[in-house]
Amino acid sequence: MALEEQRWGLRYLLFELVFLGSLLGLALSLLLGTYTSAQLNFLYFAVNLAAAVWIFRRYLRRSLEDLPNRAVRAVVVALVGYLLYQALNYSLSWLIGRFFPGFFNVNDASIGSSAREGFWLMALGTVFLAPAAEELFHRGLIFGSVHRRSRWLAYLVSTALFAWIHVSGYLWHYAPLHLALCFLQYIPGGLVLAWAYEQSGTIFCPIAIHMAINAVGVLSMR
Repeated sequence: MALEEQRWGLRYLLFELVFLGSLLGLALSLLLGTYTSAQLNFLYFAVNLAAAVWIFRRYLRRSLEDLPNRAVRAVVVALVGYLLYQALNYSLSWLIGRFFPGFFNVNDASIGSSAREGFWLMALGTVFLAPAAEELFHRGLIFGSVHRRSRWLAYLVSTALFAWIHVSGYLWHYAPLHLALCFLQYIPGGLVLAWAYEQSGTIFCPIAIHMAINAVGVLSMR
């Protein structure tokens, strides 16, 4: 990924974390008056993906051109990565449930609530839009940039940030321990997706795994 793409990607990521949600909520209020969380989430996912595609368009073009050379390995890594994620996630969820009965993931609960308001909007957003944008930012940008200096730091930073964005919106609404457990639940996904990117050499591998993970999650809410 070119230095210019990295710089603009980091600027947008900061903007997304601090301002985007509030600005989109204000825009929907002005346009629609009232809106559902499903509409807001879908718009959020769509804007993020559009920004990611624009910022990383040269990186994406190079990745597409190189994909035929990496396709077979990417498919194998994707299958292994998906199964590895499911095994790790199941084990961790079982342990958390064993020691903290009644625990639930706040982000999953929020997505489930939005899906009840607009299932197909949320399905499209969480299965196709969000995974592509998140992988471009967290694996392509963060992991790829830090990896040049330190492999293990790349895993640490990209995974921690990936987990953080899934719980940061719920600060002050839940107990710190509850949010810490939610944070912990995203560690397997962050590690597996970074591993898949590293091993396959193409961003499309973690995107595919992420889409499959989210698809299973969304269908379970149907």
